[in-house]
Amino acid sequence: MMPLAASISQGSLCGMAAAEEAAPVAGEFKGTKLRTEELKSRISPFIRPEGLGHETVYPVGWRHPGAGIRSLAAPTAPATQPLKISKECSQFTGDTPSFCTITESNLEAIPAGTKILYYGPVITNPLFSSSNAVIAVGNGDSALGYCIVYESASPPLGTCAFHAGSGTLAGFQAIVKVTVDDKQIWHWDGGYVLGATQAAK
Repeated sequence: MMPLAASISQGSLCGMAAAEEAAPVAGEFKGTKLRTEELKSRISPFIRPEGLGHETVYPVGWRHPGAGIRSLAAPTAPATQPLKISKECSQFTGDTPSFCTITESNLEAIPAGTKILYYGPVITNPLFSSSNAVIAVGNGDSALGYCIVYESASPPLGTCAFHAGSGTLAGFQAIVKVTVDDKQIWHWDGGYVLGATQAAK
């Protein structure tokens, strides 16, 4: 059995050796964190040059998988043309369909005398109307949309949007503000696009 003094001496030697090995590390970190410049120099091969902060760490030469892909621009909306239509609704009965008649239009493809047919579902409610609408020019020329009008407002106010058409109105899209004057003439003011080229008056 090793004498106690020898055991203590050997243990002390082992402890001293371990301390000597750890001295560089302990000296490096003792008392404070690494200085920023020192830290920069150690990890600079892995960070972007903007600085430390909270940047994501990337290996040198790494590229984002989408770096070589051009961004896809959103399709450009077609330019709209002004649309102005007036209509009178003296023959509007509340039946399905009921209709109003166009009295003025700045679009040649929708002439005066054209009927606008309303198919509901809500066309007799005193508070508001909410209805499918068809601009029926005749001979297969028509456009399909939807109208909502706040009937109990003073004066009434609404919006119509059209999303499809046929014949001379093929590709017709429009959105208009709906108002009514003191002579009970209703007015549509907005913009439209048309698939086939049609001249406005």
